[in-house]
Amino acid sequence: MTELRRATSDVLAELEALRAADAPTHGGRVLSYVYDSGIPEIDELAAAAARLVQPVNGLDPTTFTSVAAMEAGVVGFARRVFGGDDEVVGSVTSGGTESCLLAVKSARDAWRAARLGTPRVPRIVAPITVHAAFHKAAHYFGLELDLVPVDPATGVPALADIEERLGDDVALVVVSAPSYPFASLDPVADVAAVTSARGIALHVDACIGGFALAFWPDRLPAWDFSVPGVTSLSADLHKYGYAPKGVSVLLTRGRDRQRHQYFATTGWPGYPVVNPTMTGSKPAGPLAAGHARPRCCVIASRRSRACASSVRPSDRCSPSRPTTPCPLSGGSTRITGPMRLGRLDGTCSCNRVSPSPTARCCRTPRTSR
Repeated sequence: MTELRRATSDVLAELEALRAADAPTHGGRVLSYVYDSGIPEIDELAAAAARLVQPVNGLDPTTFTSVAAMEAGVVGFARRVFGGDDEVVGSVTSGGTESCLLAVKSARDAWRAARLGTPRVPRIVAPITVHAAFHKAAHYFGLELDLVPVDPATGVPALADIEERLGDDVALVVVSAPSYPFASLDPVADVAAVTSARGIALHVDACIGGFALAFWPDRLPAWDFSVPGVTSLSADLHKYGYAPKGVSVLLTRGRDRQRHQYFATTGWPGYPVVNPTMTGSKPAGPLAAGHARPRCCVIASRRSRACASSVRPSDRCSPSRPTTPCPLSGGSTRITGPMRLGRLDGTCSCNRVSPSPTARCCRTPRTSR
């Protein structure tokens, strides 16, 4: 036992040394990777929940029934906050990319099923601000990604530009609530009216900010399942749901449509394989942490809003400083860094809080905070 304790101590010391070289995970300094609630008790709750299910394999919820119960809890919570009814069903995934991949796969397979024998390549129509996960999905699943420009001042696509791209080869239209690069809210209801009239699926990517918008204090244009034409919606609990990596939800309107995301086979000598998501064996820890968080994420969201509203006027961009337009429309300026929700960073080199989504970035050196 002494030898085991010594080995354990050595391993932990090595891990601590490795972690010491990492960027800080608390204090809001690496927002594109870590979303810190600022409440230590929430971190402790997540760690305790994950430890309870550490040995559990999420592959088979009939063996580990806790997995089914926790997933039902997370999906039920998400359905309520995103305006869904009993028709809306869902799955917990490993993150926003997997949620987006599954949404595209479902759309492609539903499009194929409705057009048996059609040799054409289906398209995804989306604004240029759509997350790179949809580029990956188009590449993986053999679709063409047809990107629509956005207004340079607002970061929002024009409805007419989306409508003119629609045709019977469009398997999916994607809009963002909000977009990852610029925190702009796409015109979800207007797009849904057009796509539903044509029988085209509409996905709302709310991965980065969905769990913030759901508790937004101001009235927002309709963007979730309260809009009848929304077919599916993705949102990450490990962002502004303040759960640890990686846990996201994909919600779909209708069980029949959701079945297109499944993979199932009995065509091998082993056990029957039925996977609702991309993974087979998977940890239950992130799911348990996500299941434990809903009661806390409202508190964390309120505290984060209070912190943001307390920013001093001197910390904001000054109109008197020289400015450069933010590259909202894919112009010659290239984004070299992540654009943060509610902040304008990247090549603008601005680490100040922006007073509005249409503001220009201060051309000033970054400061450490």
